[in-house]
Amino acid sequence: MQCSESLVGCIGARRSIRQYSKAPLPMGFLSQLLWSAQGITGSDHERTVPSAGGLYPLHLRISVQRVSEVDPGIYEYMTESHSLKLVGDRVPEGTLYELGIGDQPWLIGVAMPSQGGFSGITLAHNVASKSEVDAVLNQAVSAGAKLIKPAEEVFWGGYSGYFQDPEGHYWEVAYNPYQDLT
Repeated sequence: MQCSESLVGCIGARRSIRQYSKAPLPMGFLSQLLWSAQGITGSDHERTVPSAGGLYPLHLRISVQRVSEVDPGIYEYMTESHSLKLVGDRVPEGTLYELGIGDQPWLIGVAMPSQGGFSGITLAHNVASKSEVDAVLNQAVSAGAKLIKPAEEVFWGGYSGYFQDPEGHYWEVAYNPYQDLT
């Protein structure tokens, strides 16, 4: 395995920065983000991320609110042409926040992202047992995290709980009885 100094430098310099703004996102930033998430890198349609040999490529749809050179609306990322195709009308920002909550109604009372609250994204950590869920949640709280939702049985048959790390990221710790992680 070869080391890429530029990659190592990027990883070493990575920091979470939260500076919310009403200024439009430059189109070049969105373009790079979409390509990085699902762009084509080779003549055989290889992707920037694993997709089981191209068997399971993601189809990205984004809600654009404030991007320079792009009207607000719902767009599909067209990987073949590295372009956007308008597929729906603009979604009001308040509705977007509600949609981000999804089946997590316990987040409704949490502050809006611009106020340092829930961003609409939850990171996940999967473990091999219910007792590991409890142990990881306890370890996180002992390290300074805030317990958001204690672990409990969930509708799909698993067991999970949520915490917020000191940087403000939300985490789900989950046990899925239908997936062997041992």
